[in-house]
Amino acid sequence: MGTGKALGGILSDKFGAGIVGVSSTLLCIPMIIIGRNSTVLSCMGVMLFSMTMGITFGMALDALKDNPGIAFGITTIGLFFGTLVTVFYRPRLTMACILVAVLSVICSAILFMTLKMK
Repeated sequence: MGTGKALGGILSDKFGAGIVGVSSTLLCIPMIIIGRNSTVLSCMGVMLFSMTMGITFGMALDALKDNPGIAFGITTIGLFFGTLVTVFYRPRLTMACILVAVLSVICSAILFMTLKMK
């Protein structure tokens, strides 16, 4: 969703990447889990989740200032490997909800610690 990526960039410029990245990742958890029966909630959850993509790309671009193409490629490879798991493993709904929650909390913690170091 392009809306989430754009909104994430705008809000992180205004409030800071750490606050926006961590809060949007944590807020997406209930919306994605509860939203399995509601298209609106599910779309809002995906939008919140995609808000972090601009932030992680910005971090990669910051680290690789002279190589913006590589920075984009690294974030794209991360997305590829993240979705590759679903090709080989299709968890039941309960396990999928648990995985979404646990992995989102782990990602939030890593994002918080990484941005705090800057």
